[in-house]
Amino acid sequence: MPYLVRCRPAVMDALSQLRTSGWKMAVITNGTADNQLGKIQQTGLVEAVGAYALSGLEGIRKPDIGLFEIAAKRWQLI
Repeated sequence: MPYLVRCRPAVMDALSQLRTSGWKMAVITNGTADNQLGKIQQTGLVEAVGAYALSGLEGIRKPDIGLFEIAAKRWQLI
């Protein structure tokens, strides 16, 4: 039910300030791809962060470091 999820404006403002300050952020989550992607799209997080890695898309789950490495590669950090 991604359509029920919201993100508070203060959170979005804080994420924007962090990105402006040079922080590189990503969403890394376990769960089904359609549900998790729907949530980050519905909340606006997909635009607020620079990358995401979803276990349902990648075929690996947290705490596997590979999921974190995927997000880092998408940010071109490794």
